[in-house]
Formats: sequence, structure tokens, C-alpha cells
Amino acid sequence: MNQTTALSAETLLQHEPFVRAVVRGLLSDEGRVQDVVQETWLTALQRPPRAGSSLRAWLARVAKNLARDSHRSTGRRTARERMVARGESVESVDTTFERLAGQREVVDVVLALKEPYKSVVLLHYYQELDAAEMAKRLGRSAGTVRSQLSRAHEILGGGLESKFGGAGAGWGGLGAPFAPEALGARSATKFWATTPAKATVAVGVVVAGALAVVVVPRWLEPHELRSESRVGLGDPAAGGSPPSVEATFAPALVDAGTRVREPVQSAPPVALDPQQRAQLDGRSMSELRELAVQTQRAIEAHLLVPDERILAQHAALLTLPRTGICRLLDGNGTESRFDHAITKRGGGAYFSFATRDHSYDAEPDLSLHDGKFKAGFYGIQLGLLMDVGDVALAQLPERGDSVPGELADSQREAWDVLWSDITLEDAAHGSAFRQRRQGLRRSIAIKRSTFLLRVFSPNEHDHLVAFRPLDFDDQGCTLAWRVLRTWPVPGEHKGAFQARVAYPEVPVGPTWLTEMSLDELMQFLALVRAQAAGRLLEVPGELAERYSGTVGESPRSFAETSGFARILRRGEWDPLVEMRGGGAYYSFHSRSNDYDEEPELELQQGRYSSGFAGRDRGFLLDLGEVPFDQLAAVMSGSPPSGFSERERAAWDFLWNARATVQAFDDGERRALSEADEERAAALGLGRSVPAIVGHTYLLRSILFDTHDHLVTFTVIGGDEFGHTLAWRIQRSWPVEQTSRGR
Repeated sequence: MNQTTALSAETLLQHEPFVRAVVRGLLSDEGRVQDVVQETWLTALQRPPRAGSSLRAWLARVAKNLARDSHRSTGRRTARERMVARGESVESVDTTFERLAGQREVVDVVLALKEPYKSVVLLHYYQELDAAEMAKRLGRSAGTVRSQLSRAHEILGGGLESKFGGAGAGWGGLGAPFAPEALGARSATKFWATTPAKATVAVGVVVAGALAVVVVPRWLEPHELRSESRVGLGDPAAGGSPPSVEATFAPALVDAGTRVREPVQSAPPVALDPQQRAQLDGRSMSELRELAVQTQRAIEAHLLVPDERILAQHAALLTLPRTGICRLLDGNGTESRFDHAITKRGGGAYFSFATRDHSYDAEPDLSLHDGKFKAGFYGIQLGLLMDVGDVALAQLPERGDSVPGELADSQREAWDVLWSDITLEDAAHGSAFRQRRQGLRRSIAIKRSTFLLRVFSPNEHDHLVAFRPLDFDDQGCTLAWRVLRTWPVPGEHKGAFQARVAYPEVPVGPTWLTEMSLDELMQFLALVRAQAAGRLLEVPGELAERYSGTVGESPRSFAETSGFARILRRGEWDPLVEMRGGGAYYSFHSRSNDYDEEPELELQQGRYSSGFAGRDRGFLLDLGEVPFDQLAAVMSGSPPSGFSERERAAWDFLWNARATVQAFDDGERRALSEADEERAAALGLGRSVPAIVGHTYLLRSILFDTHDHLVTFTVIGGDEFGHTLAWRIQRSWPVEQTSRGR
């Protein structure tokens, strides 16, 4: 028999602000809120939770259940009143749709969070864990979890204001998904006027209310929601009805106080073994990775496969040789917003007419970014674009001397350039050929027109392609294309491209994944990643505790100058990490694993590298295996004992070299002097060294117009996913603004 925890009124009242905020997320009437809070205390005193369970999480679940019961009874009473007084206003279908659409947008804002903030929000508001439980799950301190949740509130508040308007006026009412009264600007204003600690609590209840309309499959339901006592939550032992949770992953639709689920038709396959692996908590990292890849493939099918209706409409074109229809997603300059949701690098914003592949690694010819077609992406790859107007693809000639009559005289020179032979010398930067390409561009605004694209890609292919947008949507566009002519491969051919399946060891996914909508797949992928984040990117608590003394205190804030970090091995775990670079990078400046956050260190193929972005400069010095009793001193800036003369000279160089603003052909930028570069080479200082667990390193990172500092880090642990680091910024140099940084 389960033991219970005796509760006192004083203990319960310590949780009163939290419980009241939870109830306010479901009910807008303050009188009903007070009634539910009192009923929650009564339930807790009469039938307390099982010993060892989280009181805060248990209270939240009891309060939510009672609030929903209160709303249902109120709904029934309201229905009876409406039978008597039909003239009273009720929530219209349009209003319900508007409210639900708003809640869905709130969920989108949550799922757009980067780690570690997404994990703490989902665990706190979706799985209803308190700080202590989240800390245990994620392997970090409760203080860190609370700090990250607070920062997540700030980010979410900004995201919500961006979507709905400032001051909560457009989204305050979204925190009450089951309360028809909490609608429109008037109710939102009332909500803000009566809610204590407005900014943080309001964001919290809005997020909690929005996440409440997401239904998780029973086989994925968190263990806490299935195994703990459900007193007041429909627990059969308490005389209630057992909860009914379909094995689906679909948003709940709310109308007049009733949840109506939009089901996915197929249940999870028996092969998932729900008795042994009935939840994400019980899955291994390999299983989570496999599930993430399968979900990404299902998302690709939604995004990158042309609509059958369009294929049927243009079937005649497809009978011509070297033609096709493809999808191209709209990106933001380097990738699309689906870059981390599919297996293709670049997020479907690239396409190769030679390899018929969307990956940036598969000889890309064309991209769509910020509403513009672009070509010519790397090295001396040459991409030229021309708008030829409203010309049917089938009518374009296959010879350059047959100029379409629709072309103006000013376009004929550009036409001749596109059809001309190109050499490696022509493609070189600054060549006479590049100067001649008048009227041709690397990027051109998207519109309903026919375009010509010449791509000269050394060692890969050289061809002229005509393409035409057929259809536009929220994700991008659908193109029809035709290869007009090919030339011999420029340079030494690297071999015929073989289209490769990403992660070939991962089997075909279950049918229930293919039956999900795009939004459902995106939400599901976010939950899988949230489940894996703690094991991938969180510093093990025992390592942080052991090495906390060696990192040391600082006269400034500890978080500004020292800390612990995880860095993943490049490539293998990318499906479980929603950030550019797959967590294989780290910035000691921004304390982030994202490649877009000024990274200074990379872990790839068993080596650490630095200075890998543009003209950034990085030097690494391997200090070897420093004894534990000396580590604190080294981390504080003292050189290790037993240094050789060369190692001591390299140490001094990294501590004292200065980058200055210098003039170059393309403008000013910070750089080391030529003499310092020669000195670094003579000392054997490079940007890459072997990555060895137990070794300590000195890193000098000179980032272009952002920061310049010296870091000591030691590799305190390693596992199948990557390395754990303890680090300290030893010295920072001022960064002068240059003409290239303005």
C-alpha cells in the first residue's frame, strides 16, 4: 500500500501563489478561481499525495482537474441559462477559431526556443515538473533551472509581443483555453490588471494554457502523469473515471468547454512494445535518434514532394527529356526555417538540377532566400541568372544561336554569355569574363516568369537550365525546370555523384508518422529533442561538483568569466539537436553551442579547432594532462610546471599578442601583425590540436569585430556524445569597431 505525505495548512499556503496562477490559466472569473484554490487545499488535506512524489506538480494536476470540472459544470449551467435567455451572446465559431489559432501560435513561439530554454519550458509547463525535478532530469542545479526558466519567460514575452502586440493586449486571454469569457482585448486587459507579477506570471499561464491543448500519445505520455496518484484527476481508486488519452499526437480543439480531438487515424505500431518502452523517458539515445530521423523524413515528404495536382497539370512537360518539377523552400540567407527539421543540409532551400537533390552538399545550383533566387555559393563556382519573361519552357531552344523573339535587344548580349563556353580561368575571381556578365546576376527577385540559370561548378558540372515558378505557398515555391545544354565537367571530375540516403542505417518509419500533419510532426520532433537535450548538452552534476573549485571564483560575476560546457561530436547526433552545427561548437563569449552565436571551439573527427569562420583567428596550445592538485592554479592563469622553453614562449605569446585595426583591400579589420603571424608559426601554434579527455588547453580567440579573449579549458569528461569542459576566460582585450563591422 502506498504511503502518503501528511500536509499542514502552512505547507500548502507556501504554494498558494503558484496554484492560483495555474487556476487562473484555466479560469478567468476570480470568484471561481478562489473556489478552485480552496477545493485544492481540501483535496490535499483529505487525500494527500503519495510519499516521495512532487507536491508542487501534484497540486498543479489536482488544481487543473478541479478547474476543468468547474468549467464543465459552469458550461452546463450556462447552457441551461441559454435555453431560457437565448438572446445572450455566446462565443461565435469565428471567435473560437481566432482563440485556438492564437494558442497554436503561442505553441509555435515555445517550440522556436533554443536550448536550454525549450527543455525547461516543456518540462515545467507540459510535463509539470518543478525546479528540483527538472534539475534531476537535466543534470543541473535547481538554481540554474530557475534562472533558465526566468530567461525563457523573457524570450517568450518578446516573442509573444512580436506576434500579438506589446503589453499583453493581444495575447493575455490566450492563457485560458477553456474559458469563453477570456476573449478579446477587454478580457485581456482585465487579465493583466488583476494578475500579480504580471510579466512573468502572465507569460507562464499563457504558455501553460496553450500547451494544454496539445495531446501527447498515451505511449509517449511522461511517466509522472501515468504513475503518480491521480487523486482528483479521474483516478479510478479515488472514484473518478480513468483518463482517456488516444494514441495520437494531434492538437485538441476546444469549443464551449469541451475538448474535441482531431485524431490521427493510425495508432502506434505494436513493434514499439508499449509495455517496456511506452514513453520517451524509457528510450535510449539511439532510439530517440532513430525516431527523430524518421520524423525528419516524414517532414521532408510534406515539404519537398511536389503536389500531385501540379504534377498532373504539367504532365506534358515531363515527357520532354531532362525536365522535372521540384520544391524549393524559402530561407533566411544560409538555410530555411526547416533547416533543423529535415535531414537535408540547408533546410530544403537549395536544389541541384544535376543531382536532383536538395542538400547543400549535393552540388547545389539554385537557392531561394528572402524571396530571391540565388546562385553561385562557394569557391569559384559561377552562377548567373537572367529573367527572360513569359516564355514557355517547352518553347525554349536547345541552341544558343536560336534567340527567342521575345527577348529585347538589351538582353541578347546576356543570352550570348549564358550560352558561351566557360573555362576555369574565366570563373576565377576578378577575371575578364566575370566583368563581362552585364545584365546577369547572382540573385533575382522571385516572380511568375521564366528564368535561365548557368551554373559553372568546378569538378562537378556545367549546364544551362531554364526554370519557372508554378505555385507559391507559405513554405516556398514549386518549380518546373528543363536542362537546355550541358558542357564537359570543368577541372578534374571528382566522380559521379551518388545520391545518398541520410542515416542509411535508420529503417523506414512507422506508418503513423506518415499520417501526421506537418504541424504535428514539428511538435513531435520538438518533444523528442527536448527528451534528449538533457543527456546531450547538460553538464553532469557530479562533474560540475567535483571541478567547481578548480574553475574558481572571480571578482566579477562567475557566469561571465567561467563555467562548464558540453560540446558534441560533429554529425552523429545532429537529428536530436535543433541548432546550426549540431552542438559541435561552443562560444565561451555567448555560452552557446549554436554556430550562429560567435563560436570559438569546434570538436570534429577527434580534434579541437578554432578560428574557422571567415577571417577570425584562433590558436590552441595543448597543455597536456595537468595534475588535479595543480589544475586550480593553471585555471587561474599560472603556467603548468615542467614547461619546455618552446611551450613557455608559446604561452607568453598567447597572453600578450595584440590584434590591431589594419587596412585591407576590402576595408578595415582587426588582425595580428605580419610579425606576430610569423612568430606564431615559428612556435608551432596552430588552429587545430587533438582533442583528448583529461588534457587542458589554452585558447586565444580573435573574433572579427566582436571579441578577443584568452580561455583556459580542461576536458573533464567524455562519453559517446562528446566532451564536458570546465573553462575560464583569463583575459579580454578591447575590440575597436572597424569599417567592416559598422
